[in-house]
Amino acid sequence: MKTKRFVSTLLALLLICSLPLSAFADTWYLENGDITVNATESGQTVTQGAQVDVPDSAPVITQSNSSTPTTNTISITAAENATANVTIQDVNIVISDPNDGRGKAAVTIDVADNAAANVTLDGVNIDTKNTGGVYTNPLTGGPLYITGEAAVQIVGNGDVTMELDGENTVQGGYDRAGVEKNTTDDSGKGKLTITDENGTSGSLEATGGYCGAGIGGGSQGNGSNITVSGDAQVKSQGGNSNAWNYNYFGAGAAIGNGGKYSNSSPDNIAGDEVTPNTDALTTNGKIEYYAPGANMETDDPIKTVTGTYIPPQDEEKPPVDEEKPDQPAQSAEESVAEAVYAAPLYRVVNQDGKDILHQETRKDGVLTITVDADFAALTGKLGGIQTLKAQGVDTIVFVTNNASSTFALSDLLSQGSTGDTYTLTHDGSTVTFTLNNGADAVTILQ
Repeated sequence: MKTKRFVSTLLALLLICSLPLSAFADTWYLENGDITVNATESGQTVTQGAQVDVPDSAPVITQSNSSTPTTNTISITAAENATANVTIQDVNIVISDPNDGRGKAAVTIDVADNAAANVTLDGVNIDTKNTGGVYTNPLTGGPLYITGEAAVQIVGNGDVTMELDGENTVQGGYDRAGVEKNTTDDSGKGKLTITDENGTSGSLEATGGYCGAGIGGGSQGNGSNITVSGDAQVKSQGGNSNAWNYNYFGAGAAIGNGGKYSNSSPDNIAGDEVTPNTDALTTNGKIEYYAPGANMETDDPIKTVTGTYIPPQDEEKPPVDEEKPDQPAQSAEESVAEAVYAAPLYRVVNQDGKDILHQETRKDGVLTITVDADFAALTGKLGGIQTLKAQGVDTIVFVTNNASSTFALSDLLSQGSTGDTYTLTHDGSTVTFTLNNGADAVTILQ
């Protein structure tokens, strides 16, 4: 038995050593220039300056000294059937040039149809509030409108998950939102999920520029398909209304639409508030809405929404029988093997639905489950996947003798609700991935 365990452990170590270098995250320093992350079906690359299309499946973008602001920007793109995974940590972007803007953003997340992006914000400050504005046209004497930059702009029809770790602050420029997600006839139809699933006391303060929403649409733009979940602490505030030479621009919503334009009256043109989906906002999470122009540090919110969702708890261990005779001390090998085979949040089963032995390893957010068999199925409830994600697992790799499958936990969670059951089956080289709600999840496999 010990020999079999040793062989299984050795196979797992060989598997880890054989992973391509792109499976490990690298650190990129934003002060060295603009950064572009591009995810396609064949993998994810990073470009910065002379470093072009460098493979990196989970880059960490940071600064050597975040007390010194930078004007460099970040662009994240996920092509169809691809998932981008990026962490932005201890970054301080401040852009103040009024002429900057015209559709740009400090951080752009462009996600195509049937694609996704998982972006972690950890200790991030993005301030573009002084970009754009209304000025006097020196040629005509009339108004000259310059659109500012959004702090974070989300475009495309794919889904974006924004994980909050640490304190994060974003402020949009003139006509722009803090976290901008404009919904039009042909773009912005994907879901934006703002969450703290890791239990890291993550928070977000989002402020729109003049006429822009805190989270949602820029001026004249509608914001929708917004979800706030997990332990997320969110403060949001729309930008003030503005009037210039009998042209009126309404205030932006805290979460929802940007303000509207009118040349006759400022009444009833403020952006409409859009109620976000808070079904998975936990009892530790809340959303505070602030009036335009209020001080979010000292003033009271005009509305607070507190979460009601209670996530499933880990299964309780059976009580220890104190009267049971002492057992011999385990060897180090036996202790490790016992820990390896523990699997309380999922099951690995054979054709008859019976549990079978498997190897589990965790490293850098990747849970690798290895089975020495031609047929095996990984199954469980999405509640268990949610708990694994809270424990720091981002990706699962399921390996059998003739197949290997990789998927992001956030992608699987988007397929259903907490009580739904998933089954990832390897039958030789044939792979199927289904949920009991009828969803076919094979498309999320990387």
